[in-house]
Amino acid sequence: ILERSRSVAEFFRERGAKAFVIACNTATVAAVADLRQDYPDWPLVGMEPAVKPAAAATRSGVVGVLATTGTLQSAKFAALLDRFA
Repeated sequence: ILERSRSVAEFFRERGAKAFVIACNTATVAAVADLRQDYPDWPLVGMEPAVKPAAAATRSGVVGVLATTGTLQSAKFAALLDRFA
């Protein structure tokens, strides 16, 4: 996923894209940190799980998450849970 994300980012960068949106949670957790290091001057927006607003909105303390196994097992998702859940 990381190498494919790098390839796609480079494709758009070479064509003059002003920013890059990673509209996939799995690709975000797999690649956004590396892409931000690769392109520090290029705005990169990741579609990260909305743990913070969901945790703030729940009354029962329970939140359902629809995600791929890759997202759920990622260090990024675990860090979001530790921080907000």
